[in-house]
Amino acid sequence: MKMNRNTDRGFVLALLAALVVTIGCGRSGLERSIVTGNVTIDGRPIEMGEIRFIPIKGTKAPMWSAEIIKGQYSAHGRGGVPVGTHRVEFFAYVMKNAGGLDGLEVPQTQQILPPKFNVQSTHEITIEPGSGKIAKDFNLKTSR
Repeated sequence: MKMNRNTDRGFVLALLAALVVTIGCGRSGLERSIVTGNVTIDGRPIEMGEIRFIPIKGTKAPMWSAEIIKGQYSAHGRGGVPVGTHRVEFFAYVMKNAGGLDGLEVPQTQQILPPKFNVQSTHEITIEPGSGKIAKDFNLKTSR
């Protein structure tokens, strides 16, 4: 198929328009802050897990999460956690083998923290407008 100069120009304009839409929709107009820190449980770092920021108290923003690796997390994707108040949930995973096909072991993750650290968490963080980068450690305790 032979393309003429007008077809080439139309293709380039369509490609640029798609790029602008993709980039423009990435941040959704919310102010955000990068939040980093450490997560320990009874003084030991969570080796592998997840931290989630769930909007509460009138905060109009999506839920945000980041991986915890060797006790450290960095919520920086798409500019970080949206400004506002968030309930913070924690998940810790261990690897276990499950039966697989033809005798092969298939690794799976298992969440090991009790609900008081995730779905029933009372931990909160408030991110103020203009905060920039925030360092926040969480030291979880199994006994209260």
